[in-house]
Amino acid sequence: QRRFPRSGEMAVGERKGTPYSVEFAGEIAPAIEYQSPEDDAWYSVRLRLDGESLIVSYVEFPNETVERAAGSFQDSGELDAFLETFRLTSEQLQDGQCRKAFEGVSVCAAHRVGEDDVRFYDAVIEA
Repeated sequence: QRRFPRSGEMAVGERKGTPYSVEFAGEIAPAIEYQSPEDDAWYSVRLRLDGESLIVSYVEFPNETVERAAGSFQDSGELDAFLETFRLTSEQLQDGQCRKAFEGVSVCAAHRVGEDDVRFYDAVIEA
């Protein structure tokens, strides 16, 4: 069982090790995504503890961060809702893997919003 330090920076989204893990303090840690409350899309993030606060930094947007202090949650329900905005990086289905997709399978789907803006969403194949 791996143990990671309680403070310091976890570089997530840099895809070291396996495609869905990163190197952290000489260990391999799972890559993590955060669901933005602004657009509900999932983004690769870096997590860092700063005292009693969790700092969430977007990999693609290093100047944008989310900070939550441990004492800022009103109740356990609010904490649970915040924890649900994190997940292990989802596997993206590549063109050559389309035969593996069938009804009911969860996939990560790309949606082009603009010329330089692609957002990724969870999707379930319905037909």
